[in-house]
Amino acid sequence: MAVLIAMGVAFHRVVLVRLAGAPEFIFIMVTLGAGIVITATVELLFGPNGRQLGDPWGSDALAIGTVTLNEVRLWAVVVTVITLTAYFVFERRTTYGLATRAAAMDQEAAAAVGVPVRRTQSIAWAFAAFLSVLGGIFLAGYPNSVHVSPGRCGITEPSPPSSWAARAAPSEPSWVDWGSASSK
Repeated sequence: MAVLIAMGVAFHRVVLVRLAGAPEFIFIMVTLGAGIVITATVELLFGPNGRQLGDPWGSDALAIGTVTLNEVRLWAVVVTVITLTAYFVFERRTTYGLATRAAAMDQEAAAAVGVPVRRTQSIAWAFAAFLSVLGGIFLAGYPNSVHVSPGRCGITEPSPPSSWAARAAPSEPSWVDWGSASSK
């Protein structure tokens, strides 16, 4: 987790700081491009097929009336509440939280009153990387989870045909590969 947080801060300091003053569209394109490069690098190093992690959370479930919840879903709710509470306290009660909010609203005004804008942006990128790691941990625990990457969208199992478009589609999982010309 610490390595990925450091990578998020390094990406901000090495790449995004150099784009200061550029239109927002440039930031969007650079971050999407970085996501595609990271995905391609991981696929090059470890192969394009996902690896099964097993069931890190256990297959125990809790039944509350007619609702049954897996452990991973319960832990996801607990960790989400803790993370949101910690973020709220950080943002509202700490000096860096207030500085981050000020820099997000107006960088020039924040810098004029002495807010370390680059440091607050690094904190925001570190927090974003932390949230990405948490999301990846919980997404890996869901059976039949959504495949998420900048170039692909899809679900591992077909949905039941509930609309006219789904009834016309083949029953195998369909993939939309925005990253290559050979999409199905």
